[in-house]
Amino acid sequence: MKKLILITIAFTCIGSFIIYYNKDIVFQKGNPIPYLIAISKIKKEKPYVELDKNILISKNEDSLYLFKHFENDMKIKFKEQMGSGYIFSDENKDYLLTSEVYLKKYIVWNIHEINKY
Repeated sequence: MKKLILITIAFTCIGSFIIYYNKDIVFQKGNPIPYLIAISKIKKEKPYVELDKNILISKNEDSLYLFKHFENDMKIKFKEQMGSGYIFSDENKDYLLTSEVYLKKYIVWNIHEINKY
């Protein structure tokens, strides 16, 4: 029993040290738990997950599938790319899709709706 407690304390200390040492990466988007839960739901059939109404997460290599989702399912067309932002458009609005790398293997996509004038 004593060994189990010592092993648990040792792993807790090592884990805490690793998290503290990498805190800038782990907490780059604030609380990492919602992002990690969303990442765990990414599947081969659906390589992106909606974290919030205007936030999606995908693996780095699966961006094209997300773009096809916008064009086919949401009926918005790709218009142009501006740096790391992608502009999609439908009859009423433009959508700016910006990306940010998360934990080296994933991309967090933010969708900004822009009303047309």
